[in-house]
Amino acid sequence: FFFFNDTATTEIYTLSLHDALPISSTHAAGVVISSLPTMELVPLQRNDEAVTTQFTMTELEELGMLKMDFLGLRTLTVIRYCCEYIKRSGGTPPDFDNCNYDDKCVYDLISSGDTVGVFQLESGGMTHFMMQMKPTSLEDIIAGISLYRPGPMDQIPRYIECKQNPGAVKYETELLRPILNATYGCMVYQEQVMQIVRDLAGYSLGRSDLIRRAMSKKKHDVMAQERKNFIYGVEEDGVVKIDGALRRGVSKEAAEKIFDEMMDFASYAFNKAHAACYAVVAYRTALLKCLYPAEFMTALINSYLTAADRVSFYIYYCRKHGIRILPPDINRSEARFSVENGAVRFGLAAIRNVGEGAMNDVLEERSRGGAFSDFSNFLRRTSDGLNKRLLEGLIKAGCFDCFGVSRKYLTAHFEQEFTAAAAERKRLETGQLSLFDFGGDDGGSMMNTVSKADKADMKTEFELDILLRAEKEVLGVYVSGHPLMEYEAALSALTPCIELAEADGSGAIHDNQTVTAGGIIGSLRTRAVKSGAGLMAYAVLEDMSGSIEIAAFPSIYQKYASLIANDKCVAVRGRFSMREDRDNSILIDEIVPLQKGSKNAGEKRLALNFLSDALHLRNAAVELLHRFPGNIEVLSVQELYAAALNLFHAYNPSKDLHLLRTLGQMSISTSEFCQIIGRMRLYQALTPNQQKRLPRLLLGDSQINA
Repeated sequence: FFFFNDTATTEIYTLSLHDALPISSTHAAGVVISSLPTMELVPLQRNDEAVTTQFTMTELEELGMLKMDFLGLRTLTVIRYCCEYIKRSGGTPPDFDNCNYDDKCVYDLISSGDTVGVFQLESGGMTHFMMQMKPTSLEDIIAGISLYRPGPMDQIPRYIECKQNPGAVKYETELLRPILNATYGCMVYQEQVMQIVRDLAGYSLGRSDLIRRAMSKKKHDVMAQERKNFIYGVEEDGVVKIDGALRRGVSKEAAEKIFDEMMDFASYAFNKAHAACYAVVAYRTALLKCLYPAEFMTALINSYLTAADRVSFYIYYCRKHGIRILPPDINRSEARFSVENGAVRFGLAAIRNVGEGAMNDVLEERSRGGAFSDFSNFLRRTSDGLNKRLLEGLIKAGCFDCFGVSRKYLTAHFEQEFTAAAAERKRLETGQLSLFDFGGDDGGSMMNTVSKADKADMKTEFELDILLRAEKEVLGVYVSGHPLMEYEAALSALTPCIELAEADGSGAIHDNQTVTAGGIIGSLRTRAVKSGAGLMAYAVLEDMSGSIEIAAFPSIYQKYASLIANDKCVAVRGRFSMREDRDNSILIDEIVPLQKGSKNAGEKRLALNFLSDALHLRNAAVELLHRFPGNIEVLSVQELYAAALNLFHAYNPSKDLHLLRTLGQMSISTSEFCQIIGRMRLYQALTPNQQKRLPRLLLGDSQINA
């Protein structure tokens, strides 16, 4: 309110707050360009450390100023680093300036779904789309990036069908063919909308852009008028300003249908120039990944050094695809991850409590004085910039394994070695000499100052689980091994945690969907519910790809309390929860121990092929599978039930019989059926003659091969 006082009256003016912005935000990449100093043209303000305009981008454009978006992409840094690593390895980076963008290996890689690290194509939904579309040109990738967003996404099935079957492409008028031919009859880009109104109705370039803006901003009054102009044209004083679709031979019905489609599409339409830039970057990352996988993954990991989950996933990916991950080594590692003979070497600066500055000093000393000969030599040459916490981190990470001394021994003795090295450095600084300084022996070497019995102790190492926990603590990932290695076969049949953690609803995983996952439990915490009904449990489930939050309501926690505990290796089934205000999670319905053992190449799996008239048995079979969890994979035509499921943990013969009767009503492989039932306790309790008769009783004579 503004108050104006004079000798006569007091007038009160009310300032309208309609449409006023309650908060002030800053565009992440918006830059304003003006012909004069900005402060002379528009009011400014400070948002945190950034100086911004008080006007929105629309008002700035109306005032004649230019607003540009300059995107800072992590991927561009990944490409630059990758090219540097290629040069260091003696290779020649691709010449992107003279690239034809037609390398078959790139499109084969994308079509196969191996899009990890490929710009814009890495998400689960986009990967699935690319596998369906099977791009064969850069134009396909441009279209894919433009289509995979709200609105145009509805045209994806049509686009894929028409790409695979060009005969299915239909046009409302032949005038659309040259405009939509490259996208198989689908409207994909804003530029296509502009060209349609120009070619079909005679709009000018400037006016075609105005109609695009009106559509994208959903200005209904403008669109209503433009519909009339598009169909009938514009005539002023007997002069035709715009032909209109009817004058150009397009029927009224077709013109209205085309305009409606443009209106539906234009609200979400993507600029082709923007999509083309993205597609170029996507192609380049895919090409580098095809030709130089170790260098590319090294650059990718280095770009996520502070994100332990991403580093863990990319390390898991490397191992899965045959790229070796080498542990940190004080004589071989660089500050960041590096490439070594086609493998990826862990970087020293990635170790917790170890700063990049301190490691750069160590690397400088190593470059100047050569490789460190042993732990004592390392301390004497570098202890000035080190501390005990940093040393402990290096030991836990295995940086000194190259000296042939166990981490267990170094953990017990590094403090006294550190103190001795500091004392020696101080003595040398004061000019004092010892007898060792006149000899050639390394008198301070740990190996030279211990007894033979102690030398034996120097080789005694921690148990593997202790080693791995220490590695996880300081590296954020497991390097020497993984607690879940022996469960790899069971985990391969479950949904990777990283897919659940990064699901956004656009792919195959949706909110409230029943999902199965497995891994090792950590960070367990509990809290009492307000009703007093018990404890709610929260934890993190981690597999070799990443981690996801899990939660159990009091009744579930009480039922599975022995399994919901830190360091337990389990498989969980539950409801997937996806919320905007917090990370994705699984609400547990059921939990079972993971089964050890690897999957043999010749191992049989139970295949349940439900006939059309027996689909009602499917739910009963699934319930049985969930009741008897284990490690035998069970396959169905409709779905894969392989959540560490084992039919042969049922020790109640009556339950076994119920299961057999259910399976006997399904069309399954007889040979597999006979092999499977041969492991059941009920079968083992039968006489040899009864064992021979059992398959015949269940399946019938016609299905038994003599």
